[in-house]
Amino acid sequence: MTISYSGLVGTREPPDKTIRALLQNNWTTSNIRNREVRFQSDSEEPDFIADDDSTSMNLVTVRWLISFRDEAVNEPNGDTVHHWKHRLAIGVWGENMATALLICDEINRILWTFAPINATRLDKSDGSDSEADYFERTEIDFERVAPTSLIDNKPSFEGILEIHFRKIKT
Repeated sequence: MTISYSGLVGTREPPDKTIRALLQNNWTTSNIRNREVRFQSDSEEPDFIADDDSTSMNLVTVRWLISFRDEAVNEPNGDTVHHWKHRLAIGVWGENMATALLICDEINRILWTFAPINATRLDKSDGSDSEADYFERTEIDFERVAPTSLIDNKPSFEGILEIHFRKIKT
């Protein structure tokens, strides 16, 4: 018995790295008033301590929260194909509220434009096809995380992205 992944070319890549590469490679700086934005993913070991000095005021982070089997999908006996999801958190920090909101919009533009559908797969960071079948939603809701005070010093938002994929038993 072998377990494979539908649509995957080559070896698997952590989904946070795949989404970080998608965002970074398709980013349009002019949509963020030509502000520089830094990108990080957990599996690539970002240096969060260096961020405290505010040298990178505009930051996008991608964290891999969990992978789980989607029990809601009808899989009679579950003996050939299992439907799974990756859940990722996308964090946004902006130098001010307007810039943070523009960053959120740019992320959603990229997710919507490059969403995997049918035979079109999401590219891994090396350009080959990942196991991602489709997104739960092609635009995600960003929720305000900080600051909770009235001072708008480096506001942050977070949104959840779910990526569906399939494991196949052969």
